Amino acid sequence: MMTLKFSPKIVFLLLSYLYGEAKNISLPQRDARIVKLPGNGSIIINPVGLSHDTAYILCQAHTQIGNITLSMKHDIKYDTAVTGRDIGVVSMYADDSNITWYLYSNTSVDIQVLVHLTYYTVTDPLVGGCNEEFNLENDPNIHLNVQSTKTTVDFEWSNSGVDPSSGMYPACEDTVYQSDLEYHIYVKYMEADDFSEDGYFSVIKQMLTVDDVKKHGTWLNKFTNTKGHKSKVDVSSYSHRGVVYNTVVKFNKAWVHTQAVYIPVVSYGCDIEHTDKCKQRDIASLVLSTIGGLVGLFLCFFGHRFFRIENFAFGFLIFGLIFYQVLALATDISFVGTLALAAIFGLIGGTLLLGLWWNYGIPVINVLFIGLVTGYLISSTLFYTPFGNLTYLQSPFNYGATFACGVLVIPVFLLFFTRFLSIFSCAMVGAFTFVLMFDMYLHSALHVIILNSIRHGTDKSYVTLTLTAPYTHHEITLTVVWGILLILGTGFQLFRERKKAPFPPSPRQMQDRAKDLRRLLQTPTTTHRPTTTHRPSENQPLIRGGYPSSYGTTHNALQDEETDSTEEEYNRPGIL
Repeated sequence: MMTLKFSPKIVFLLLSYLYGEAKNISLPQRDARIVKLPGNGSIIINPVGLSHDTAYILCQAHTQIGNITLSMKHDIKYDTAVTGRDIGVVSMYADDSNITWYLYSNTSVDIQVLVHLTYYTVTDPLVGGCNEEFNLENDPNIHLNVQSTKTTVDFEWSNSGVDPSSGMYPACEDTVYQSDLEYHIYVKYMEADDFSEDGYFSVIKQMLTVDDVKKHGTWLNKFTNTKGHKSKVDVSSYSHRGVVYNTVVKFNKAWVHTQAVYIPVVSYGCDIEHTDKCKQRDIASLVLSTIGGLVGLFLCFFGHRFFRIENFAFGFLIFGLIFYQVLALATDISFVGTLALAAIFGLIGGTLLLGLWWNYGIPVINVLFIGLVTGYLISSTLFYTPFGNLTYLQSPFNYGATFACGVLVIPVFLLFFTRFLSIFSCAMVGAFTFVLMFDMYLHSALHVIILNSIRHGTDKSYVTLTLTAPYTHHEITLTVVWGILLILGTGFQLFRERKKAPFPPSPRQMQDRAKDLRRLLQTPTTTHRPTTTHRPSENQPLIRGGYPSSYGTTHNALQDEETDSTEEEYNRPGIL
């Protein structure tokens, strides 16, 4: 009986027949080349320009759509090949080595693939050299677990450079060498609504080498291989936005300081093969943001002048934010349902704050609530910066106490200047809500300023995440517009109100004053001493419950109060 023996070459020829005719390319180091991979076809990659000090080569391949397989051998085996969209392998090199990689397509259509090689020496860290979880012996890949609010960036520990005393890589259990390796996590966000293949390849090219990652990426966190830390980090994530993750490993030893980089990986937070779904906007959010944007523009320039509208709007925001977080924590209602109920509670809250002013007319109390909204926005903006990633803030109590201090700092310091606090709050919050309207339509990420704070209030585990957010051209432009509107709105309202009383009288006070005036005018007079009998003493207030002297007017002006509106009364000059 004849036995057939298949050599690796025969196996590869069979695979080439199944996948299509193989194409050979020669690739020097750091040449990010985009090649066409035929449907069900293959490409053979050969390195060129190798030197005697090369210890290992990092070969990687990236495609936006469709899976590909990168193998270190002719035949595809579990421990020598990897499949995915952003993949790479490590091949050890010696002077007599003959290194070749085989790239296979797993789709029936032609696709574009970016291939790249990086050569490392014996002193450089061996990327993924202490793999204990995945299939490759040395795994340089980054593995993502993408969820709605967070993304887990998982990778394998590296090994240090070759030990000079032994001429070999040290054992992965050698804590002395492992403690000298530092891992730095970087991200790079793509532009909003950019799901194009050109945009994908462009951002990948900016995260391939150590220098590129440091230049174009945003640093998030660093840690070492200790017993208390795993080789993974949880990062905040946002749907429908392209982002690249990568890790730089640094080896810091007395005799050498070297570094290497892992394989960059891209996540869109949606099905990239259906870009129409990635670009969809939530209708409820668009409607609310449009209404809020128009109201915000009005508040930015006229909020303090129409104090009743200001109270209702800020009361809506306070109660809406509070009850949205309460409902999200305590119920399983859908996002749209929670948003609708929060809006209803916001209307109730706005009515309550307006009623408080309507009946009592105490500016300090109402402006205190208004200032708390401004403090919430400013505190959220502060935590949007790298300040929000301080290790100290990863405790729920520390985070809550620090955030509360940020909320209170504005009303506490500016409450003495009550009118200015009211005007500044209108301009600050009004400009932000107006800019937020464009943010939603552009699918930008400025809303993340508030979104991160809301997530902290609705997800107990969110406090341990490393916060990150896009800050590309869209966000920069909207931030500049926000700042300009803040300055213009504050200046315009201060100029407009410079000769007016600090606050208008409340409607209840207006009614009481009108009643007192009518009673005063209807009091019968006698024929004796008509000019003095009914004249109150100078120390006796003319009107029950009257407003402070800054709203004092002449007797003729008082007669007009029965018909004048609150806004007309507010227009009369008063003592500032």
